[in-house]
Amino acid sequence: MLKTYLIVDGYNIIYQWEDLNEIAKENLEIAREKLISSIQSYATLKGYYFIVVFDAYNVNDKIKQVKLENGSVIFTEKYQTADSYIEKLVYDMPKVYEIYVATSDSTVQRMILGSGAHRISALELQQDVAFIANTSMKKVKGEYKKEKNNLEKNLDVSTVEKLNQLRRLS
Repeated sequence: MLKTYLIVDGYNIIYQWEDLNEIAKENLEIAREKLISSIQSYATLKGYYFIVVFDAYNVNDKIKQVKLENGSVIFTEKYQTADSYIEKLVYDMPKVYEIYVATSDSTVQRMILGSGAHRISALELQQDVAFIANTSMKKVKGEYKKEKNNLEKNLDVSTVEKLNQLRRLS
């Protein structure tokens, strides 16, 4: 079975999505957490493995990787951009995988297309995340409605009859 990867240019997406951009003006950490949460949920519903990459350009640390259930979050090493990390990652990945890169950076888009990956703009990703979340909620609500009012299925025949008699009396 073909494994599908979604690689996300973290800060590029944060600053392209209006809601995350507004949050980032107040607290960048919260904006990162919201993006990661959204991407993790989206990837789970789509069956993707995700990698969210953030620049750590002015930080003294080496590459920091946080592994999650169906993906990971990468903070690049000092003086390395997310763009260059993503470029190398896509280039080095086996071509047997289906790879999507989410960014609105035109240079990165051209590079990843040349490496055989697919590009998703920030807007396209935002729309698909919303669509998948909405579709999933509708499905959950529909299943909830199906299961609702099924007490009768769990009662024996004599109890159901007694309840019906009580209902007729009122």
